[in-house]
Amino acid sequence: GLRELKNGGVVVHPSSSMEATKLANAPALSKAGLKATVAPNRLPRIAIHQLPQDMPLDEIITAIHNQSCDETGLTLENLKASVSFSHKSGPRSGTCTHILKVPSLVRHALISRSKLAIDWQLHRVRDWIDSLKCGHCQLYGHIAARCKVEEPTCSHCAIIGHNRDACSKKDKSPVC
Repeated sequence: GLRELKNGGVVVHPSSSMEATKLANAPALSKAGLKATVAPNRLPRIAIHQLPQDMPLDEIITAIHNQSCDETGLTLENLKASVSFSHKSGPRSGTCTHILKVPSLVRHALISRSKLAIDWQLHRVRDWIDSLKCGHCQLYGHIAARCKVEEPTCSHCAIIGHNRDACSKKDKSPVC
């Protein structure tokens, strides 16, 4: 498949590594002034629920290492180099969900346990799957700033032609 980038580039998803190699070495590419590069793999993201909002990343990584080093074989230093903070989600009063980018081995070890013990408390661990929903057309996969649909869809009654603010059916139960 193909996907256009904001900077004018194109992402090509070849069906095999052999096709990717052929494409990268194609003489027509360089003649056209184009280059092919392999995009880095994205690390899976995990959500660790109900952590203190101000908990340092080092403390979380140390707990992950202590509870998964037998399965992953990673040293604490290697784990610290490979785990990164993505963002926080949920309420900001006291506790929230910390979203981390982790190597696949670490993800598997944590998801199979489903809990992470930190400071005598168990915290739920789940895969983080980020789903974008457009506030204009109510479809998934993009945001309103990049929506190509001209007419808005109401997030209350699901009728095309107006948004929630202009909805005349607010007194009824929402449809979506």
